[in-house]
Amino acid sequence: MSGQLFNMVAKRVLKDTARKNINSKDPYYEEVAVYDRSGRATGRIKKQKKGIPAILSHNDGKVLKKVRRQAFRLDMSLFNCCGIRFGWSSVIGIVPVIGDVIDFLLAYRVVNACSHIDGGLPEALRYRMFFNILLDFGIGLVPFVGDIADAIYRANTRNAWLLEEYLIKKAEAEQRLRVEKERGNQRSQGQRPPLAGDHGSNAPGGDPAPKKSFWSSWSRGKDTTDGHAGQEMGTVDVEQGSSRHPQYSERGVGTTYADRA
Repeated sequence: MSGQLFNMVAKRVLKDTARKNINSKDPYYEEVAVYDRSGRATGRIKKQKKGIPAILSHNDGKVLKKVRRQAFRLDMSLFNCCGIRFGWSSVIGIVPVIGDVIDFLLAYRVVNACSHIDGGLPEALRYRMFFNILLDFGIGLVPFVGDIADAIYRANTRNAWLLEEYLIKKAEAEQRLRVEKERGNQRSQGQRPPLAGDHGSNAPGGDPAPKKSFWSSWSRGKDTTDGHAGQEMGTVDVEQGSSRHPQYSERGVGTTYADRA
């Protein structure tokens, strides 16, 4: 089982190498064009530290920045000779065996730093990183030629780029999932039929009761007051009418007209 997994990881590493030469890219610095105040290119190039992708979380961005810095110091930080950039890893590896062991421990430290991202490293990605540093360790055991090959292979730089690629894909997947979840919540809220217990402040889990506006309350109160006032006025008129016309109080209207006729 472990042999099959090792072969799968080895094929994947060779495929990545054929697709793009990731070990030739500086993981920590990038070259940008220089423009004058009017916005025109001056033809000059300057190096600056690479920015952290905004889509990453705070912790993932912090880990990526640390891994980039460690990979740059080990693989590219010292000098350039014949188009090959050398770092501390190549210098330490000059010492036979002991230097290679120290180089391996430093590379393992970089992989360990990668595992501090949110959710940890997937097993497949971890095996690919370990394969890179083991291959780098094996190459470095060859005197002199192995050190040159070690400087060209740059296992730490490869692992830094693998981490960045994985973090960006993970952040994009999480963002898509979050957007789809929000859309699903909006659709479910818009299509759900209203229930009898949804309205009312005392309904458990229901929507709050609609607030009464000032004007509706005032007009409703005014109508009630006018109604009571009208009833009271009608009562007063009847009482006054009964005192002025006694025939209205004890006999009906038709009877009064008949008597008068």
